[in-house]
Amino acid sequence: MQVRQAWIGLELPLPSGRRSRPQTFLVSGALSRPRELWRQLLNVILGRVEKQSGFAVNALEAVNLLAAKDPAAAAWWRDNCGHFLDGRQHFVFEASACEECE
Repeated sequence: MQVRQAWIGLELPLPSGRRSRPQTFLVSGALSRPRELWRQLLNVILGRVEKQSGFAVNALEAVNLLAAKDPAAAAWWRDNCGHFLDGRQHFVFEASACEECE
Protein backbone atom coordinates (compact mmCIF):
# COMPACT_ATOMS: atom_id res chain seq x y z
CA MET A 1 0.00 0.00 0.00
CA GLN A 2 1.35 3.39 -0.97
CA VAL A 3 -0.25 5.84 1.45
CA ARG A 4 1.35 8.89 -0.17
CA GLN A 5 0.37 7.89 -3.69
CA ALA A 6 -3.26 7.44 -2.66
CA TRP A 7 -3.63 11.24 -2.62
CA ILE A 8 -2.80 11.51 -6.34
CA GLY A 9 -5.83 12.57 -8.36
CA LEU A 10 -7.96 13.32 -5.31
CA GLU A 11 -9.81 16.66 -5.38
CA LEU A 12 -9.60 18.40 -2.03
CA PRO A 13 -11.52 21.56 -1.14
CA LEU A 14 -9.72 24.61 0.20
CA PRO A 15 -11.21 25.99 3.42
CA SER A 16 -13.68 28.81 2.86
CA GLY A 17 -12.00 32.18 2.78
CA ARG A 18 -8.64 30.76 1.69
CA ARG A 19 -7.01 32.26 -1.33
CA SER A 20 -6.65 29.90 -4.26
CA ARG A 21 -2.94 30.59 -4.60
CA PRO A 22 -0.34 28.74 -2.54
CA GLN A 23 0.75 30.15 0.79
CA THR A 24 3.95 29.62 2.76
CA PHE A 25 3.75 27.45 5.87
CA LEU A 26 6.17 26.11 8.45
CA VAL A 27 5.80 22.34 8.24
CA SER A 28 7.12 19.15 9.76
CA GLY A 29 6.38 15.50 9.17
CA ALA A 30 3.02 14.07 10.19
CA LEU A 31 4.69 11.35 12.25
CA SER A 32 7.63 13.41 13.54
CA ARG A 33 5.65 16.51 14.57
CA PRO A 34 5.33 16.70 18.37
CA ARG A 35 1.78 16.84 19.72
CA GLU A 36 2.52 19.36 22.46
CA LEU A 37 2.46 23.04 21.48
CA TRP A 38 5.58 23.88 23.48
CA ARG A 39 7.54 21.16 21.65
CA GLN A 40 6.26 22.46 18.30
CA LEU A 41 7.46 25.95 19.24
CA LEU A 42 10.81 24.54 20.33
CA ASN A 43 11.16 22.89 16.92
CA VAL A 44 10.54 26.26 15.25
CA ILE A 45 13.19 27.92 17.44
CA LEU A 46 15.68 25.12 16.77
CA GLY A 47 15.03 25.21 13.02
CA ARG A 48 13.53 21.72 12.87
CA VAL A 49 10.73 22.84 10.58
CA GLU A 50 10.89 23.87 6.95
CA LYS A 51 9.11 26.47 4.88
CA GLN A 52 6.84 25.01 2.24
CA SER A 53 4.68 26.65 -0.38
CA GLY A 54 1.38 24.83 -0.53
CA PHE A 55 -2.31 24.54 0.14
CA ALA A 56 -3.78 23.93 3.60
CA VAL A 57 -6.71 21.50 3.63
CA ASN A 58 -8.77 20.42 6.61
CA ALA A 59 -7.22 17.09 7.64
CA LEU A 60 -10.48 15.44 8.66
CA GLU A 61 -12.22 16.36 5.41
CA ALA A 62 -9.19 15.23 3.41
CA VAL A 63 -9.04 11.80 5.07
CA ASN A 64 -12.81 11.36 4.69
CA LEU A 65 -12.50 12.06 0.95
CA LEU A 66 -9.48 9.76 0.74
CA ALA A 67 -11.56 6.96 2.32
CA ALA A 68 -13.88 6.93 -0.70
CA LYS A 69 -10.90 6.40 -3.04
CA ASP A 70 -8.61 4.24 -0.90
CA PRO A 71 -10.06 2.96 2.40
CA ALA A 72 -6.76 1.34 3.41
CA ALA A 73 -4.83 4.60 3.05
CA ALA A 74 -7.48 6.47 5.04
CA ALA A 75 -7.33 3.79 7.73
CA TRP A 76 -3.55 4.29 7.94
CA TRP A 77 -4.07 8.01 8.63
CA ARG A 78 -6.73 7.27 11.24
CA ASP A 79 -4.56 4.65 12.96
CA ASN A 80 -1.26 6.55 12.88
CA CYS A 81 -2.24 10.22 12.89
CA GLY A 82 -5.70 10.29 14.43
CA HIS A 83 -4.71 13.33 16.51
CA PHE A 84 -4.84 15.39 13.29
CA LEU A 85 -8.45 14.44 12.67
CA ASP A 86 -10.20 16.64 15.22
CA GLY A 87 -11.65 18.92 12.52
CA ARG A 88 -9.32 21.82 13.42
CA GLN A 89 -6.00 20.56 12.00
CA HIS A 90 -4.80 21.00 8.42
CA PHE A 91 -2.57 19.07 6.07
CA VAL A 92 -0.35 21.14 3.79
CA PHE A 93 -0.02 19.79 0.28
CA GLU A 94 3.06 21.05 -1.56
CA ALA A 95 2.15 23.50 -4.31
CA SER A 96 4.31 21.76 -6.92
CA ALA A 97 2.36 18.53 -6.36
CA CYS A 98 -1.06 20.18 -6.74
CA GLU A 99 -3.19 21.22 -9.64
CA GLU A 100 -5.95 23.74 -9.06
CA CYS A 101 -9.43 22.84 -10.26
CA GLU A 102 -12.47 25.03 -10.76
